[in-house]
Amino acid sequence: MVLLWAHLLDVFGGDEGAALAAALKNTAIIFPYLNRPTNIAGSWAVLQEMLGSREEALEVVTKNPGILACNPDGLKTSNKAAVQTMAAVVDTVETVKWW
Repeated sequence: MVLLWAHLLDVFGGDEGAALAAALKNTAIIFPYLNRPTNIAGSWAVLQEMLGSREEALEVVTKNPGILACNPDGLKTSNKAAVQTMAAVVDTVETVKWW
């Protein structure tokens, strides 16, 4: 868990508040039985390359932190529009108060 947290902090440039918000939005990213450090690092690298900038990748990860639990090789088969659309959908669903 400590290693996953360290990788998550790297994604958010050391911003503990942003990393904590992401972890609370999707706890799967920091549980070792659901994720691996290679998924976080690899998915982050794929996102930055796919989206063209760290800022756009950070926007997607902030909206949909669960993307950091993806297999990076599988993520490579997606495209920019699909990733951004899914992030927007996840963010919208998360903001709706169902209860």
